[in-house]
Amino acid sequence: MSKVCKCCEIEKSIEEFPFHNKAKGTYRAECNICYNEKRRNRYTIPEVKEKRKVVNNNSYKKHSEKRKQEVINYRKNNPDKVKVYQEKVRQKNREKFYEFKSKFSCSECGESHIACLDFHHLDPNEKEGLISKMINTPIKLEKELEKCIVLCSNCHRKLHWNEKYNN
Repeated sequence: MSKVCKCCEIEKSIEEFPFHNKAKGTYRAECNICYNEKRRNRYTIPEVKEKRKVVNNNSYKKHSEKRKQEVINYRKNNPDKVKVYQEKVRQKNREKFYEFKSKFSCSECGESHIACLDFHHLDPNEKEGLISKMINTPIKLEKELEKCIVLCSNCHRKLHWNEKYNN
């Protein structure tokens, strides 16, 4: 059995069309390729993207208290699952940070082993947090890195020692 796609107007086998209603056995008018392309484009058009953002924000605000309570109840009723999930997230973040840190080397001596590298804030008063804690917030991380230089542990300690005793 075959069908003509509404978008590309090519006759294709019925298996190449997604279900519209599986229980009734009806298929969509677009083939899988056109349907997937249409769905992908739905999120790239700026007007549609902005409209979806507004709808999602309104829905979130409307149901936020209910959602918070659901999360609290889930955590209370499933502590083992939550603990396993949190450990997976921590491990993923550690790996992401190590990969990120491996791109740098000491600006003084050139050491590049990630275990030795520190981020030194040029002005400690501008420090907003630890670099290692900002790996999930790329915008904050980028801003914080602009305030830092990369030093190996030895050069970092020497720098602080010189600041303390030679000034």
